[in-house]
Amino acid sequence: MRTTLQRCAIILIFAFIITVVNTLTVVPARAEESRTNPASNLLIKLALPTQISVDTLTVSGNYVYLGWHPFGYGNPPGGFGIVSIEDPSSCKLAWSSKGLPYPTSICVVDNIAYVAFITRNKRGPEGRLETFDVTNPIMPKPLGGLDLDGPAEELTDFVPICMDVANGCVFLGMQGGMNIVDAGDPSVLRLLKTYLTLGFKIPQSEWMGVSDICVDGARAYLAGRGLRVLDITDLSSPKPIGSYIFAGDAQSVTVQDGKAYLVVFEYAPGPEGTHELESARLDIVDVADASNLRLLQGINLSKDTRSVVLGNGVVYLVSDDDLTVNRIDGVKPSFSNDKLVIPCCNGGGFKVFDVSVPTSPRLLGTYLIEGDSQQP
Repeated sequence: MRTTLQRCAIILIFAFIITVVNTLTVVPARAEESRTNPASNLLIKLALPTQISVDTLTVSGNYVYLGWHPFGYGNPPGGFGIVSIEDPSSCKLAWSSKGLPYPTSICVVDNIAYVAFITRNKRGPEGRLETFDVTNPIMPKPLGGLDLDGPAEELTDFVPICMDVANGCVFLGMQGGMNIVDAGDPSVLRLLKTYLTLGFKIPQSEWMGVSDICVDGARAYLAGRGLRVLDITDLSSPKPIGSYIFAGDAQSVTVQDGKAYLVVFEYAPGPEGTHELESARLDIVDVADASNLRLLQGINLSKDTRSVVLGNGVVYLVSDDDLTVNRIDGVKPSFSNDKLVIPCCNGGGFKVFDVSVPTSPRLLGTYLIEGDSQQP
């Protein structure tokens, strides 16, 4: 005969087993039993699902600098990490900082890492720029920081979306325009100018913010719902000198030798007020004469295309599942060596390809971030 205490213990154990089984059944297929994947330098553990999104990634030397944020319970914070790709088959974490706000853009210039964040407070989202000395990537040293505040009623217009660094200044693309920050001394950042996207030929009602920014010489190219060109000879007073109207939303812009390469997505109305991707293309625009921007070529892309990287005489089209190559004469690489690093679209992390033969990329290795316990 079992005592009442024994019966209670059995009931509790049985209830616990049911709870565990129910928990396991809701784990998506991508969360598998613990195993080591040597090629990925990733230990996958059975855990409650937390999807990681790599939002920004840049390469300097043999290190990848990446910012991420997880989608999970309680909107957990993101992080900023540095990963060595000296041996791409075994990428190794060099340094990381957890619990940071949402990183949106990273640039590394002359051993200084510039990291733009979105922070949250009682008033809503706000922007912040921080700098790190990464002379030794294993031990980055924080240098300085600057809050990017805007009018309280327009705070969302002042969160940083994208960034470029040139001539000792940081150019931050925002929903409402562009911030120019003096970074001549990276430890003492100073806001020089906030430029609002008013006065363009494109109606302000059609403007969807700056999705990408590229600085080339004395010009800044702002991509969004259209392309805007600013003369930044006088940083205290940028002047609009050209604009190009097109259907769709530009996701990225790269400028080389008087040509702008724009990845453009077009959306169609979806159910319940949503929008669905209808088409994607690569627009090549002549920007040599800012007063007469004109389309040179439009290349239709697969709707699976998530980003485009310029290579040596080719463009690499990054999709959810693969990497494809298109020849474009005259294009120069937008990266500094034969290692092409692209974000993993179906998971948080990146892949490294050998592109010493530009038309035949070869996968060298993968680095992934999985789950809270697996964040670098």
